[in-house]
Amino acid sequence: GSGAALGFESATVLGKLLGQARQQADIPAMLRLYESLRRPRTDLVRGVTQKMAREWMLPDGPLQVDRDDIFVHEEPPLQGYPNALQDPFFQRWLYSFDGEKEALEAWRLYREKC
Repeated sequence: GSGAALGFESATVLGKLLGQARQQADIPAMLRLYESLRRPRTDLVRGVTQKMAREWMLPDGPLQVDRDDIFVHEEPPLQGYPNALQDPFFQRWLYSFDGEKEALEAWRLYREKC
């Protein structure tokens, strides 16, 4: 699922950033840069998956009926669809991430500041 994908993304970003280190003293800065890159994305994905879990586990009642009605009648799914993995906007954002590109751009901006 998305957790495994985030793991691969994180490995790519971390590998690219650590590959830029020229000496051991560079590593703490690389790790801070890594966290600043990854935390917003992973926090957002975690929040979305927690929201999906709440949506899928609704007890029988009006909210569950409304959710089921959206699942049955909304074609194609629109932004904000209860199942984020079928939300075309969220899917595009989730699956278009380029870890190598993001890491190298973050490194370039970091160097400009130094």
